[in-house]
Amino acid sequence: MQYFWQSQIIRDEPIFFVHHNGEDAPAGVLLLEVDELLAVTDAAGDTVYEQGRDFILQADRRHIILPPDSRIAFKRKEELYPAEGDPVAKRRGDGYLLFAESPLFAQLQVRVTYRHAGWRLPIPPSRIDDLPRTRQRFMDNGTLRLALFGDSISAGSNATGCMNIPPYRPAYAEQVAQAIQDRCGVTVEFANEAVGGMDARWGHDQIQLVIQHAPHLVILAWGMNDASGHRTPQAFSQLIQAQVDAVRASLPDTEFVLVASMTANPQWAHASPDLYPTYRDALAALCLPGVLLPGAGVVLADVTTLWLAMLQRKPFLDMTGNGLNHPNDFGHSLYAQVVCATLGL
Repeated sequence: MQYFWQSQIIRDEPIFFVHHNGEDAPAGVLLLEVDELLAVTDAAGDTVYEQGRDFILQADRRHIILPPDSRIAFKRKEELYPAEGDPVAKRRGDGYLLFAESPLFAQLQVRVTYRHAGWRLPIPPSRIDDLPRTRQRFMDNGTLRLALFGDSISAGSNATGCMNIPPYRPAYAEQVAQAIQDRCGVTVEFANEAVGGMDARWGHDQIQLVIQHAPHLVILAWGMNDASGHRTPQAFSQLIQAQVDAVRASLPDTEFVLVASMTANPQWAHASPDLYPTYRDALAALCLPGVLLPGAGVVLADVTTLWLAMLQRKPFLDMTGNGLNHPNDFGHSLYAQVVCATLGL
């Protein structure tokens, strides 16, 4: 794992090319200004696209357009809003959105690797000093029992490895477990109890699924489905606190990483754009000293802030694996890097 913000190279950044009405050509945009373009390929990496023939990097060094004979796939704007009854349609409120749990999005997203002119987005801080028992386990090179509890994002949805399609990238949870093992020399016993479609209420009711593994470190990653159900930040916070309290009642030395979620497609009928930052803030408040007794050992992994910063510079369709509420490989890497940075790896 190489952090976005520590490398001069962004690898495999996805672009979902769209031909908007009134524009001369399909277009896409990169996060950062390009110093040197290293590779533009299809999702699997099998087809290498050629500058001039397949794409044109614009003068601002971020925007890319497709010439008429390009081999790169794109969607017309109207194709992003299919008709009712279309198998790749999902309700958006006043119509339908392009949606698929299949490899559709992964196979439409071109991957760009480039040397950039400098990182301009937030950098997640390390919180390992607030996880003293975990830090000591990292230093002791022993065994770490790690448990993850969350929704479909944490279950791995739309990572190419989970869909068994090239380039077979693992979901963020597996990336985190592997990074801990590789960088700290510990043996990670990893249990993933995440279940698609579930929310923090279900997590509260099923917390024994976590406790049964007697974990040293628990990652709680809820919020997407809570927001879709319009749960208030206060109610969300109470459910997360109840999960922590329940684990600690049986395992008082267990420490926690609370993950603030990515956001859903704001055009989706069940998205709640205003709730995701308030959930993040509620989780941050739970990490303050003395809020969750005994006070230490609970930290925030703030995916929300970096995700929203990226969406200021890229469209949602570049970052999603299903069009609505799952990350693609790049999004899973973002999750993994934020969690690993929080753990000081």
